[in-house]
Amino acid sequence: MLTMYGKELIGYLSILVTLFGYTHYFVSIFKGRTKPHAFSWMIWGFLVSVAFYAQYINKAGPGAWATGFVAVICIAVAIIAMFRGEKDIKKSDWISFICALTIIPVWYLTEDPLPALVIAMLIDMFGYYPTFRKSYYKPYEETIVAYVTGILQVSLSLSAMEHYSLVNITYPVFVMFINTSFVLMVVYRRGKANVAI
Repeated sequence: MLTMYGKELIGYLSILVTLFGYTHYFVSIFKGRTKPHAFSWMIWGFLVSVAFYAQYINKAGPGAWATGFVAVICIAVAIIAMFRGEKDIKKSDWISFICALTIIPVWYLTEDPLPALVIAMLIDMFGYYPTFRKSYYKPYEETIVAYVTGILQVSLSLSAMEHYSLVNITYPVFVMFINTSFVLMVVYRRGKANVAI
């Protein structure tokens, strides 16, 4: 069993891992290799901010620190993506974005935290769609380092939680699953692209 001091150390480590992953991501954007999809990052910025608030009020302690840090980063990436991100916005991206936005009021009105969390994960899946679609066809326009470090960061954040509850752990486990799925898809598509060359 970790002491509070140990959990704080893991909380700081999760922030460092996040900083490493996203520093690489920002460098890749400004070098023109990564083209983030603004729709995904807007939705993620909103949802991760809400997840941080939910963890904070549910006494997640150091386990919530990196979540708050990621919320700020997602909002920053969304703003940058408007200028340096994916410009080929498809009709399906708009549909996904609008679906996510229309679910948000339902989520907001849900008073029970667990159903609200399930709705938040549904919104998150809509948020992932534009990035999944773009990366399926352009697997080299998204760096996977941020997603891999995101998996590590969420694992560390779970270890650093001060209070474990279904509300505190469900969303991080979902993020680990979706990030892992995304990384595997990009690696697979890059392998296919190399075979085709």
